Amino acid sequence: MDLGTLYRDIVETSQDGIWVIDPRGRTLYANRRIAELLGREPEELEHLTAFDALDEEGRRQFAEHLRELARGEMNPQEVECLWVRKDGRQLWVLVRETPLYDEQGNLQGYLHRVSDYSERRRLFDELRSSRELLAEAQRIAKVGSWDWDITRDVITASDELYALYGIPRDSFDGSYATFLEVVHPEDRYVVEEAIVGALAGSDTFDFEVRILRDGDVAWMRGRGEVFRDAQGVPVRAQGTHQDVTDAKESELALRDLVAQNTLMQLLASAANEAETLIDLLRVAQPVLLQHDDWVRARGYVPDPERPGELLQLHLDREERDADDAQPELVAFERGLAQRAWCARRQVWDETSHPGRPSIAFPVTVGAEIVAVLVISADEPFERHEMIRRMVDEAAAQLGRVAERERAANELAAARDAAMEASRQKSEFLATMSHEIRTPLNGVIGLTDLLLRTRLDPDQLRLASGVQVASRALLSIINDVLDFSKIEAGKLELEQVDFELRPVFDQVAGVLAETARAKNLELSVSCHPEVPEVLTGDPTRLSQVLTNLGSNAVKFTEEGEVHIRATAD
Repeated sequence: MDLGTLYRDIVETSQDGIWVIDPRGRTLYANRRIAELLGREPEELEHLTAFDALDEEGRRQFAEHLRELARGEMNPQEVECLWVRKDGRQLWVLVRETPLYDEQGNLQGYLHRVSDYSERRRLFDELRSSRELLAEAQRIAKVGSWDWDITRDVITASDELYALYGIPRDSFDGSYATFLEVVHPEDRYVVEEAIVGALAGSDTFDFEVRILRDGDVAWMRGRGEVFRDAQGVPVRAQGTHQDVTDAKESELALRDLVAQNTLMQLLASAANEAETLIDLLRVAQPVLLQHDDWVRARGYVPDPERPGELLQLHLDREERDADDAQPELVAFERGLAQRAWCARRQVWDETSHPGRPSIAFPVTVGAEIVAVLVISADEPFERHEMIRRMVDEAAAQLGRVAERERAANELAAARDAAMEASRQKSEFLATMSHEIRTPLNGVIGLTDLLLRTRLDPDQLRLASGVQVASRALLSIINDVLDFSKIEAGKLELEQVDFELRPVFDQVAGVLAETARAKNLELSVSCHPEVPEVLTGDPTRLSQVLTNLGSNAVKFTEEGEVHIRATAD
């Protein structure tokens, strides 16, 4: 690819605007992004000047800036500019300029790299507004002023400032070093960096540090400005200090709340997807370690072989190797986990193992501890109450997953037991089918023999009733046993030669009494073309015909019911 084409493609597709102007502000080149920012068509840019993108105040300032450029005074940093689009809307942009020279070193113009600053400006305005509201809210707070004679190293402070720091006026010798002694030792470098920077050239400074006041820690905001003599030597500084303890604590509390909510949301999402506690621990470990300076998380579960002892969980080989390399730390964490197990609550230890402040907490289901987690940090714990709440929430999330896992296991066990009982029942019935049918077939057979003897009318009626009832009972038993055989997977169809017409006679005998009771005409017949002997399962055929015929008789109020066999 041609480099010229490549460079042009890069410039034309850049998300930053590239605008090259001559020393009078006229356009030498502008990429498409400039047209987008100004709300114009690309062909309009050819005759556009930088003045056309500004309001009246901006044009005045830019004209002065062109004069500065002519004197060689370039803007060393990005500059905020307010542009006016073609449709009249205003747009904040950031502009960084670079001079352009020809091969002989003659100035040809200036390259302006332009970025859309509107969103950041909006955020800046919102932040500024918030600060103004905060300043208004803190209006009734005590604010102290001071004046520092740098040459003599003498600080003169107002009465409010002495009250603000809680020090008597006569105990302060007025030196900068004595003032630093009131600042928290860990924050003194902040003050010194701010002062050194201001003395070196920035002239102003602003810092927030902790101070030691009456044995307590408070937050103080310091602002100041350095004044110089004619030779540029710092000779004096003035400024104010304001107690921002409430605001700082609110800021820290809000940050803690955001961190806690974020952590809990991630943990809750992982808990919803996890099926077991081990699954959740695998996902939860990196989630927990996203908080502040937490660097290690280890889990322990009850040892099934040693009651009262804990068994460490290694979620992967990398974790096991890391623990093998730190036996003292592992022993410390195991002991802390054992203490939390015995105490059944959070246990903190920030001193026993240097550089590893740790907290252990149990995970419970009901009254039973199902796991213990140990979290370690590489810096001392701060804001203990927030961490305590966060750990309680994490333990609750883990406990819910453990409870869900236990319920699932109990449900699976109950399901397996029910399935096993059903299987055994089905096997029993399938096995007993022959033993159940044999005596009932004997009753039916003996009743048939009894009906062939000479009986008086009452005996005939009773014997016929026994015959009908026994055959109906046999049909029901056959159905039940067949269902059981199907459940047990043991239902098999016979393939034997049998006479079809006796089967039809048997069906007619079963249904006749019921049809007669409803005054229905029942006819059961076989066409002459139907063979005398067929191959199949006569019992199943009899069951089918009996069920169909029984339903027909049951749901027919008057008329006839016909069961016929024909040959196709």
